Amino acid sequence: MLKLLILFPVIYGVSFGQKVSEKCPGLYCGRTLENGTLSNCGACVRGYQPDDSSENSICKRCEEEPSFYDWLFLGFMALLSLLLHWFFIDFTNRRKNNLIILHVSAFIESVLSGIVTILLVDPIGSFNIRSCKVKQLSDWYSMLYNPSPNYTTTLHCTQEIVYPLYTICMIYYAFSLLFMMLFRPLISYRCVETKGTKSIYAALYFHPILIVLQAMFGGLLYYAFPYIMLVISLVTSAAHLASTNILEVKQLFKNNFCDARNLIILVGHWILHAYAIISMTQLTDLTFHLSLLATVPLPVFFYICTVKFTDPDYVERQLQVQDIFLQASSGYAILGHIFMIIDVNRETFDFFKKRTEYGFTKAYFDVPITEARESSLRSAKLFSGSVDFDGAIKELNIPSKDVKDGIPVTIYKPATCRNDPSLFVYFHGGGNCVGSRAGVDTICKIFSRDAGCIVVNVEYRLAPEFKFPSNHDDVLCVVQWVKGHKEELGGSSKSTIGVGGDSAGGRLAAVVCHEEQGIDYQILVYPSVDSTHSSPAHQEFIRGPVLTKKLIDWFIGNYFSNESDKASLRGSPLQNDTESFSKLPPALVIVADIDPLRDNAILYHEKMKSSGTSSELLLVQGVVHAFFTMPGHFKECCKKPIERCTQFIKEHS
Repeated sequence: MLKLLILFPVIYGVSFGQKVSEKCPGLYCGRTLENGTLSNCGACVRGYQPDDSSENSICKRCEEEPSFYDWLFLGFMALLSLLLHWFFIDFTNRRKNNLIILHVSAFIESVLSGIVTILLVDPIGSFNIRSCKVKQLSDWYSMLYNPSPNYTTTLHCTQEIVYPLYTICMIYYAFSLLFMMLFRPLISYRCVETKGTKSIYAALYFHPILIVLQAMFGGLLYYAFPYIMLVISLVTSAAHLASTNILEVKQLFKNNFCDARNLIILVGHWILHAYAIISMTQLTDLTFHLSLLATVPLPVFFYICTVKFTDPDYVERQLQVQDIFLQASSGYAILGHIFMIIDVNRETFDFFKKRTEYGFTKAYFDVPITEARESSLRSAKLFSGSVDFDGAIKELNIPSKDVKDGIPVTIYKPATCRNDPSLFVYFHGGGNCVGSRAGVDTICKIFSRDAGCIVVNVEYRLAPEFKFPSNHDDVLCVVQWVKGHKEELGGSSKSTIGVGGDSAGGRLAAVVCHEEQGIDYQILVYPSVDSTHSSPAHQEFIRGPVLTKKLIDWFIGNYFSNESDKASLRGSPLQNDTESFSKLPPALVIVADIDPLRDNAILYHEKMKSSGTSSELLLVQGVVHAFFTMPGHFKECCKKPIERCTQFIKEHS
């Protein structure tokens, strides 16, 4: 049989007057040597190559082992199949439950296919492979390089010059299909909710396509696969990140590095990227090439850090938001630098646009105090929205030695609540000069309804009629009265007591916790905890938006009588010592990203934590000061903070 294989493609060189001593024509024709006799020119037996150094073009047995690059190429061809398996397993199954089992099955099938394929290649039964060295691109396409023109009709030296790289991939794909048909249906039926048949059908299509690709473009793939893999890793990782439709840096980080499935996919892309670099460099200069490998994660981090620029509306919004900020001469929305880029949330952008449309064109400091308070209440009603509340709402006046008719409060009690509901006392914001309990009516209803607690909404005295520390005396009086009248308000002796507030109200709540014992928890929303206003954020947002330096100075001038009041522990609770911080109740601190109060609020949170007090920080990106009490407009931005507040109250009830 061997003789027949050797003689079948033999060229009848004698008819052309060719001498045996001459080299064979063409690149890949050779002669076999048997019993000292040379055959005529023809194709070498599989696993043999014409010896270029031989004068007679004798076919020489290939004894070399595949090079490192050859193995990388074979690995790439195997990875193509495996990655397609994984892709179609995910793509064809909407339910992602237990798909990891199918992914593992595909991996095992690929490994088994590779092992069996190697064992069946000469020498059979060994993991060592003998191969013919690849010298040039034409080695992959011997059929295109037959001798011409005189020998084209009789001399055909078509053979696998790159043995076994050309056929081994096809053998691998055949076994991959076989093992898939053996294992996948059984595993799908026993371990997975879905039968997984669609991914099997997909494999029946893409494997023949891979075989055709190898047959027609094997040589091109051999030389180009490192670059193909590099492009695939970059494009697919970008596509994966873009598929989330997340345009906020922090959220994108969390989505990809805290979610196990997304992290595995991301690491997979990095492995492909690293594989491409190794294939291109073959690690010939280990130190330099290892430093290249260290850059593998950089494209992903670059994408995440610049994700906001992928928003089609981003540039337009930046230009428009600066126009709106500059036109809003109310002191609420003026940027210090016209070319300053801020990551403004869409709801924030729309907020300033609507304020302009509603005619809020005058700053508080440009109108009488009564008009400023009317403007504040009108804005609150327009943007806070309304919610359904099933429960009792009643007005009370809390007795006070400083207020003749008592301190007005609104009590919210839900229709259904536990026998010992928590009592949550809330203080509105407004720079100690504007704002009212009516302005936070919606948020108080949400707290009571969703947390199942009783909310006490306090109307404290305002400056400039009542300067510091009048409002502190009022809120402390209310909290002390609530502690002694739990049952009267609808609670019980076991009911916990919490305090909270936004902006200036957040400072009032913070001071109450330092001064009054028996408070079980506190919720501080962008609290003004340092009236000296010396943080970097105050410089960053010196001209807004919302809180400009001029507006803050107006609030402080109306409220404090002297500098010592500003620096006092009531005026700036951030200045309290570690011992006082260590005695505080558990805290939830909510901070707006675009807010001059941001840094000091974060510092207050960190000081509580370092003192041993339990404190949780929630920084909301792309929003401005005062967003929290306007859930009617900031629907998406308020969703998570409000949900966390209600859950926090439940945890401490």
